[in-house]
Amino acid sequence: MRRGTLTWVVLVGVAVFLAGCGSTKPEEEAVAAPTVNAKDPLAAMTLLHQGKAMIAEGRVDEGISRYRAALKMQPTNPTIHNAIGAAELQRDNATKAIESFNRALQYAPSYSDARNNRGAAYVRLNQLALAENDFL
Repeated sequence: MRRGTLTWVVLVGVAVFLAGCGSTKPEEEAVAAPTVNAKDPLAAMTLLHQGKAMIAEGRVDEGISRYRAALKMQPTNPTIHNAIGAAELQRDNATKAIESFNRALQYAPSYSDARNNRGAAYVRLNQLALAENDFL
């Protein structure tokens, strides 16, 4: 091969390589969160599950954002309020967590998970008598 031809082949190869690199996204960006159709009757639950997955990955702020989107669709759903409270407790915000657990219990007074979670939040605030009441 002549030197001019070899240079041209190398340049074309580099251009193709760079074009391929520029069009691919990093792995994190390539896996976008699925969109949720607000008209889907299961949309709020889909957002709730997405939020739980994000929180399990340590992406608490993003998870809470999904929970809040679900709450807009189902504002009286005690499970969503409880999930927000648990996430706030994970962020070490016991006062906000208690507010969410109280809302969950407002809509479902016998919701034992919310009651136990509220008790854990009271422990964090060193309000042991209130915690004991929830645990009992």
